[in-house]
Amino acid sequence: MFPSGLLIGVVKTFRVRELDGQAQLTPAVDLSREQPPTKREKSRWTPALGIARAFLCGYDWGGRACCVVAALWPERARGLVSGGGYNVHDVAGSAKPADAAQEHRAWYYYYFCTPRGIAGLTENRRDIAKLLWQLWLVGEPFDAALFEQSAPSFDNPDFVDVVIHSYRVRFGYVAGDPSLAEIERRLAAKQPRNLPNQQTPHRFVRVVNPTERR
Repeated sequence: MFPSGLLIGVVKTFRVRELDGQAQLTPAVDLSREQPPTKREKSRWTPALGIARAFLCGYDWGGRACCVVAALWPERARGLVSGGGYNVHDVAGSAKPADAAQEHRAWYYYYFCTPRGIAGLTENRRDIAKLLWQLWLVGEPFDAALFEQSAPSFDNPDFVDVVIHSYRVRFGYVAGDPSLAEIERRLAAKQPRNLPNQQTPHRFVRVVNPTERR
């Protein structure tokens, strides 16, 4: 998604660590995809790795983790790079409708909040992911080989549960984890932070315009 020269320059200049928050969950672990869990863990990873402060870089769900850490633990962040904008969920404001064109782009948000959507994602996960990938592409053909590299992740046994919870909890349609309520309360306060940050362009259509992010 990013120019290769940029990535090479980053790798040469900084010590780069990729932190994967998408690992398979065991049955003993809550299948929550609420904002705080992986973001709270990410705030703990940096000191565990011996990194006092880090540049946080991510896209989509990974970008959300970086945004939350930067918002709540700014002392751990030297800067923030978020692909597609600042994308922390505004759960309290989620009932406010967007314009018709934006609602159309977010069709799958609402589909996943219905029993039909759960069944559809369970039975047609690759077809849905492929369709969304194609809809988001701009100015270039669909790369089937690249899609197939990602497709095995859809077979994770927790995939449907995690995805469905993510889209339901962000609209307040299911209860969040009570142990994370304090973190959600702090996020809802929208405390401003003075932190170097950059929104990066990418080759996908933005589902939500960065200016609409909170």
